[in-house]
Amino acid sequence: MSLKSIRRLTRQFESGDHSPVHALRNMLDRMSQPETKSLNAFNYTVAEEDALTLAEQSEQRYKNGKQLSSIDGVPITFKDNYLVKDMPSTAGSKILKDFIPPIDSTLARR
Repeated sequence: MSLKSIRRLTRQFESGDHSPVHALRNMLDRMSQPETKSLNAFNYTVAEEDALTLAEQSEQRYKNGKQLSSIDGVPITFKDNYLVKDMPSTAGSKILKDFIPPIDSTLARR
């Protein structure tokens, strides 16, 4: 997704033409498609319920005009060499196959 696409998406969130929940569901749907799975690009998916809760909270902030940032509600993924607390982080290495970081990296936290 380009910066232009992100800006367009957040403007749609602001206007109510699109929502963070809908954007998340679209992303999760695309991740589950066979053509995406065949790329082997995602080795772990966030807990959908947790992500949905966060998207719903973002949607409410948009309704109240109190977004957390200019990208509030935009679904993102992280390459697994960035630490995300309580989520597998292998950095593509078999030796780290069971590593679950206890903290978020600076990138994930921001």
